Amino acid sequence: GGLTYAIFGAIHVLETLGCDKILIETVGTGQDEVEIASVADTILYVTTPSMGDEIQAMKAGAMEIGDIFVVNKADLAGKDKAVADLKAALGLGHSAGQAVKAWEPPVLATSAKTGEGIAELAKDLDGHWKHLGVSGEGRARLKRQHATELQFWIQRRVIKSALDRVTDKILEDMVLRKTDPASIGRKLLKA
Repeated sequence: GGLTYAIFGAIHVLETLGCDKILIETVGTGQDEVEIASVADTILYVTTPSMGDEIQAMKAGAMEIGDIFVVNKADLAGKDKAVADLKAALGLGHSAGQAVKAWEPPVLATSAKTGEGIAELAKDLDGHWKHLGVSGEGRARLKRQHATELQFWIQRRVIKSALDRVTDKILEDMVLRKTDPASIGRKLLKA
């Protein structure tokens, strides 16, 4: 997947050190990258003008998980089109008769070079944090985060336990085609 099992350990270390805001960066918008939604409180989707990421985002599910959408490097040509494309794509997500989400994801343009949109982004981040607290969505996300952390912990322990029981005899039997990975895997997991 797009995340390592160690992500929660890193988060807990930073929380213990007193960090109240922790940024987690993922790269790309592959199908695996939507896993971040089960780890982070606020999902910030960042793209740049004229990169065509808007279409890729729709394919990969990022449009469904994003809480705030940012077109970064707004000092470059194509900013307005990228913002308009993202807004249009977000509008497509609401079908007739479907309840509108309580939080409407903003789309904004930012530029570190010129400072454009930075204050607005900070305001939207704070606004989303407040929304999580008053809407109950924050509690639901926290439960999902705990479920994901537990899943990562269990998966890692089960895999390690099973692999620790793989012997040279098992591997030799597989080489000689006396058994196969699925059969051995089932036996190891039953044990």
